[in-house]
Formats: sequence, C-alpha cells, structure tokens
Amino acid sequence: MQYLYDSNSLAKNAASVNRFRLLYENGFPDPNEREEFGVILNRVKGEKQSYEPHSVMVLIGNEVAGGMIADWYAGSACLHLTYLIIDEKERGKGIARKLIEEGVPGLKKWIREKSCVEIKNVFFESNNPEKTITDNFPPEKRLRIFSGLGAKWIDIPYVQPALDADKKNVENLLLLTFPQFNTNGNKIKTAEIENFLKDLYVSLGVNNWKNNPVFQKMQESLIQAQDARGEIALKPVPGFETEQPRHEFRKASVTFHFTEDALSREDAGRKEPERGDFFYSFERDILNFQNQKKLPFYSTFQHQLASVLEVPRACRYTSEGKLHILQSARTALAVKTSVSTTFFPLSQVNVWHLTISPATNAFFTDYDLI
Repeated sequence: MQYLYDSNSLAKNAASVNRFRLLYENGFPDPNEREEFGVILNRVKGEKQSYEPHSVMVLIGNEVAGGMIADWYAGSACLHLTYLIIDEKERGKGIARKLIEEGVPGLKKWIREKSCVEIKNVFFESNNPEKTITDNFPPEKRLRIFSGLGAKWIDIPYVQPALDADKKNVENLLLLTFPQFNTNGNKIKTAEIENFLKDLYVSLGVNNWKNNPVFQKMQESLIQAQDARGEIALKPVPGFETEQPRHEFRKASVTFHFTEDALSREDAGRKEPERGDFFYSFERDILNFQNQKKLPFYSTFQHQLASVLEVPRACRYTSEGKLHILQSARTALAVKTSVSTTFFPLSQVNVWHLTISPATNAFFTDYDLI
C-alpha cells in the first residue's frame, strides 16, 4: 500500500499516479462530483491555500488495483475520505475492505506523527440511489458494501458545496462515517460535525457559511437530532432494494374520493343527470322503490382521458429500526383516468371520484397498485 503525501512521494510513484488518474476520471462520471485531478495533486504537494485541507493518496497493488483520496482538516481534526475507486477487473477481491481497514489507520498514524493531530472523526459520502441517475457502480450495492465495512449514517439533509465555480452543489449524497475510527464510537458531538461542515464549506469557497441557507438547514437538522449531551446518534445505512413485481393486472383500478364543501344555494335545485348517463340506470337499480322516488344521491360521469402517471422513484418504510427504501421498477405508467361526481341533495355535498386504470394493452403490477 502506497501513501502519497508530498511532491517527493508523487514523483517516486509517477507511473502509479498516472494509472490511478485514469481510474479516477473514469470512475466518477458526474462532473459535479469530480474535482480536477491537478487540483488534488496540488493539495498533496502542499501547494494550497491555508484554508484548504491537505490531501493524501492511498494506492494499492503494483498495477494500481484501486485507491483512495483523503483530505484532512487540522481545524476540525477530521479525515474526509473524498474518493474511493476500485478497478472494475479487481472488484470483489476485498480491496475496498483493505483500503478502509488498513488505509484509514495508516492515515491517522501518519497525521499523528507529522502534525501531532489526533483525528477525532472520519467522514465520507456515498451516492443516494433515490437521487442518483449517473453512476459507474450501482449506488445501492456500494451502500451495502460500506455498511458491511461498519459504516453508519448521519441523517441530515446533506449537500456538498460546488467543487469549483463551474460546478453545481451536489445534492444526491448521503453523509456517512466509520465509527470504529472515531473518538466516541457510535455517537459524534454535534459541534464536531458542524466544525467539519464549516471546514468543508470554507475550503470550497463558501466563506459566508453562517448565512448559507443550505448550511443552516443542515445545522438545524443537527440541533433537532442531538441528545441532551449534544451528541448525534449514528443510524444504520439505509437499505435500498428494487421492486420485484410478481403479478400483472390488466383490469384493476384505483379510485380516490374527494369531498367538496357544501354547494352554494344557487346549486340547490341541481337536476338529476340525463337518462343517457350510464351511471343513472345502475344507481336507480340498487335503490329500493321508496328511494327511487326521491334519489338520496346520483352520480354524473365527467370525462375520461389517456395519460401518463408518474410515480415516485422510491418509497420509504422502517422495519426493526432500520430505514428501507424500495426503488420503483417503473416510474411512468400508461393509464386511463376517469372523473365522476356523486351529489347528495339533502346535505348538498358533492364527492369527486378519480379512477385510474391501465391504458389499453398496459397493466399494473402489485407494486404499482400499492
């Protein structure tokens, strides 16, 4: 395992750095999540501003099977694992585990010996499958791997600030940590997380972080979640699964009912629907003879049209204290929507009915219906 932390170590391992550069640039397809490699190299060399972190590269394998880039902040005494990438041909061989289990303690030891700083917490991010469209590796699988390595989730609305002026804020990340490397294990002091976020934001050019609305939202979330001792309890990494439908329903439908407030007096004399309305005959047939003289209610068909129903990309539920996020197999359904109303003359209440059914030659799955 090679630790590259200054100009000399970079120069001695120039071939390995070049191989890792290719892995890095191909491994992070979203430009908003990827720093310019030259900028990272400058921080490794120490050619940086005082408010920027010092970066270290950890490479593994003679041909560079994988590697990790870490930033450490002296002010908040924390380590930020910014990038971890494994060569596609080398995946499944335990390389990520080795980088974390051996690489992180090695980094902490190097920082302690070089700067007499004892790292308090180790933070990192991973893509949120609910919000990630482009990735070179299934984000839900990556989270399962990190969870197996002991990672925990800091449940705040985390947003990574733009990496430079040409990029955007990154809002599809989860903030995670490895408690086995932290000072207080499964809890982190609220102030320590805030200090890390402050260092991160300032290092990326957000100098007015106190008045930054995104930062304030994270800060408020931390305050609400902290316990009486001012600590944040870490949560299990959310479990993400993809729907696996078992059935197709071509004649099923779902109806939503909406009650409208009492109608105005002008509508009090509302007339029954025309006999041509196909609801009319059916509703009269189900009423006894007495109620057929003066209908207690009657329905009117309004319209039907073909459309596309967009469904959420995921639904959330908690089981045994762990958040599970079920990702939709389909996010756009071809449907027919029908609208009808039922009027109750005595109470002057109108009920609207929205019925959604599969379009011709389409179907609903069991998950669609749920």
